[in-house]
Amino acid sequence: IETRGEVDAYVATFKKDEAWRLRAQSRTLGQELDPVLTISDASGKQLQRIDDVGQEADPSLVWKAPADGDYVIRLFDLHRRGGESFLYRLWLEPDKPELVMRT
Repeated sequence: IETRGEVDAYVATFKKDEAWRLRAQSRTLGQELDPVLTISDASGKQLQRIDDVGQEADPSLVWKAPADGDYVIRLFDLHRRGGESFLYRLWLEPDKPELVMRT
């Protein structure tokens, strides 16, 4: 996030009920950015907003699309700041179990 008030936006296509994990990493990298993630549908309606999670300084969530289609993921600083120390990493990956136990 280079300038005050900047919002980075990414478009992703999701299928209904597929689980995806979204994570932004910044504070844990020693950056000043206090990241907020939002997800909106194609019409612009905000469906999800996530900031800090419990003791975690960076947002993370598992999300399922309500319908097939394109969605916009936005990332910005909670306090609308920006600059050289407002870097982040953004992950979008299928939410799959890491361990499967069989009896």
